[in-house]
Amino acid sequence: GEIAFPYLIRTLADMRRDDLFYRFMNRTTPPGYGHQLNIDATSLTEAWDGRLGVSHNHCMLGHIVEWFYAHLVGIRNAPGSLGFKRIIIDPRPVGDIAWAEAEYNSIRGPITVRWDRPEAENAPNRMTLRMTIPPNTTADVFLPAARRILHDGKPVEDAKRTADGRVAVSVESGDHVFAVEPPPE
Repeated sequence: GEIAFPYLIRTLADMRRDDLFYRFMNRTTPPGYGHQLNIDATSLTEAWDGRLGVSHNHCMLGHIVEWFYAHLVGIRNAPGSLGFKRIIIDPRPVGDIAWAEAEYNSIRGPITVRWDRPEAENAPNRMTLRMTIPPNTTADVFLPAARRILHDGKPVEDAKRTADGRVAVSVESGDHVFAVEPPPE
């Protein structure tokens, strides 16, 4: 299980099935991170069931951290880019998570991202995305399909649609705020 686990996470993320990983992550029975929380683990255990006789301070199941940064918050190096010269910001809100934030200290400077979803269950595509992109870099920002997107309070006019219906916008370095309003039901 553990050897294939990072590949499972990456495959689910590549298929944009973060919903399945989220369900697994929250399981309160083994295997699941929710179970480790239920047994009061304060660090990752070596085995999913957290039994006695195995390490209770182990990085073996720590691949979830990659998912937090690269997919939940969405900070990634663009394909072919060296050292985050071109950045991908592709947040993937999932389940009942109302907000997430992270900072990645790249070689070009810190990349910070925070998204908030008010009423996550009732308006799954409504989102506010705040980010700081370091100097001399560019970011490709991917947002859910929307009725309207505001960038720093102004309507986005030059957005491109991706094959899967998301919206893609490129931004230069600096602080940015996007407000996403979902399409009508």
